[in-house]
Amino acid sequence: MDRTTNTVANFALNFLIGYAVGALLRGRRAGVRAGLLAGGVGALASWVAYDRFEDVDELDDDAELVEIEL
Repeated sequence: MDRTTNTVANFALNFLIGYAVGALLRGRRAGVRAGLLAGGVGALASWVAYDRFEDVDELDDDAELVEIEL
C-alpha cells in the first residue's frame, strides 16, 4: 500500500470512529466535527510515520555475536 492510499484509508477509518462516538454522545453535527478532527489527526500521523517502520524486519546477518558470561 503506498503512502497516499494508506493516508486515505486511515482518514476514513478514523472519521468513522470519530463520527460514531461524537454522534452517539452529542448528535449528528458533533459527530461530523469529531470525525473530521479524528480523521485529520489520523491521516497526518499516518503520513508522517509511513516510512519510519519500513526497515524493521531487516536484520544484519553479518553482525558479530556478543557473548556475555554470567
